[in-house]
Amino acid sequence: MEKYFALLLLTLTIKAKAQAPLDSVKLFKDFELHGRTTASAYTHFTDLIHEGRKTKLISSTDLQTLNSLILDSKIKKHKQTKFGLDNIFILGYYNRHEDRIIIAGGQRIINLTSRQEYQLSENQKIELKQMTDSWKE
Repeated sequence: MEKYFALLLLTLTIKAKAQAPLDSVKLFKDFELHGRTTASAYTHFTDLIHEGRKTKLISSTDLQTLNSLILDSKIKKHKQTKFGLDNIFILGYYNRHEDRIIIAGGQRIINLTSRQEYQLSENQKIELKQMTDSWKE
């Protein structure tokens, strides 16, 4: 009986840390080629919001793709790091919560609010890069 209780507790803990599907995503139309650290990327969101930078809701197709990439990936704790030059800043909304998410180099998805990094396969990275490139057009 104790084994089953421990297993149930472990399952609930894992599910609690999983990302909920995003209801909507605002994309900042601020595509600068500027490297950032985790801390400077997080504070850059504040700058973007207070400066009133232009945003755009992503399409429902892109939202489904992004949710699929996030939900099908493995989650690891994000640690302070440097990001490359090609970063996209998005605000993800779900269950009345707002998360600051960065897509780094079209290869990595990092939720800066929850400090989670989503581990993508090579095929998922290609799909993400194609989608993010279309946002810049």
